[in-house]
Amino acid sequence: MKEPLYRRIWFIILWLVLFFPIGLVLMWISKKWTRVTRTIITIGVITLAIIGFVKTPDSTTTASADETKEEGKAEPVVVEEEVPKENEEQEVKEETKASLDQSITKSINKVAGEETNMDGKRIKELEINDNMGTEEGDDKIVIASLRADDNFSESYIKAGIEDDSSRLFEKLFQNEEVSNVVLDWYFPLVDQSGNEEESVINTIGMTRETFEKIKWDNFNRDNYPNIADDYFIHPVLNK
Repeated sequence: MKEPLYRRIWFIILWLVLFFPIGLVLMWISKKWTRVTRTIITIGVITLAIIGFVKTPDSTTTASADETKEEGKAEPVVVEEEVPKENEEQEVKEETKASLDQSITKSINKVAGEETNMDGKRIKELEINDNMGTEEGDDKIVIASLRADDNFSESYIKAGIEDDSSRLFEKLFQNEEVSNVVLDWYFPLVDQSGNEEESVINTIGMTRETFEKIKWDNFNRDNYPNIADDYFIHPVLNK
């Protein structure tokens, strides 16, 4: 009689490889091997199955962790540093000061000319500082060191300075931030040893309060010494 397929050794081994539970059942039914051999095979197959089942999740977890790690490297998190509020306020203050400096410079050059009649730069130095003498925190004091034009005589030089000063006060006080303006006028003077040096020959300073009291259409420049908040004249102009 021909032996059934499920009792053949090659068929049992095939099922042990493809799907071991069926293979084990066929092996015990066919009784092709001794009990000891079948027991050893059974224990071996089940042990290998358990090991394979335990290791597979670990491998998957490790692979997932590696992928996550690589993704973390590929897309690093960028943390933006928060700029301190004090720094922002300082930057705004500096930008405002720079803008005011440009505005004042433009106004002086427009009113008095960018150069003197001796081909020198009109503005020698320009300072814009916070005015600590007022209650308004944004008030500014403008200190402009300017070069005066030459003229026929000392009296004409003085008249030119006073005329330019009047027009500059009217222009600079149009800026509401400016609460005080000081104009230092420079001119080259020669000392007794023959050395020439630029020196202050006239200073006229005025607050906004004083400026607003003056009726500029009728103002007599000879009254500057009496009405200005800050006034100096070099003896050379009083000759």
